Amino acid sequence: MLGADLGQMSDLATRMRSTTSEIGRCQGSTDGATRRVVSSVTSDARAALTQIQGEMSQLRSSVAGSLATANATNWTGSNAQVFRSSAADFDAAMQRAEAATADAFTQFQASIQQMADALETYQASFSAALTKAQASTTSMENAVVAQRNHLDETMNQGMSIS
Repeated sequence: MLGADLGQMSDLATRMRSTTSEIGRCQGSTDGATRRVVSSVTSDARAALTQIQGEMSQLRSSVAGSLATANATNWTGSNAQVFRSSAADFDAAMQRAEAATADAFTQFQASIQQMADALETYQASFSAALTKAQASTTSMENAVVAQRNHLDETMNQGMSIS
């Protein structure tokens, strides 16, 4: 055997091609996974906010309907005043709850954006590293193929002296 076994060199070249392809698949997969994380968290946060706002709106409508009915009713006295005062307290409490919800989700959205930015930075770095790794495996494959071809030429065609 001169320098290397041609079959083994061919196997090594095939393995390097496979590794290069696998790096590309990994790169696409991780990019998709990071994008799905951000998209999912953003979508879930929006859905939660919409649901919470809908629930609060239904509560407000229910109490507003009761208050409208009470105001349309010929009702006076201390119990009527307690009812109307409690309705005003309810409205104030709902305003605080709505403000707290808006504030919490604004902060959460900012956190989601920070997470998205961090994942984007990570993905760019990871992708660059994989691109370099892919170039390295291609270079290794080319070296193996060149060596194999050189050995094959030398072994099967012989050396010529000019």
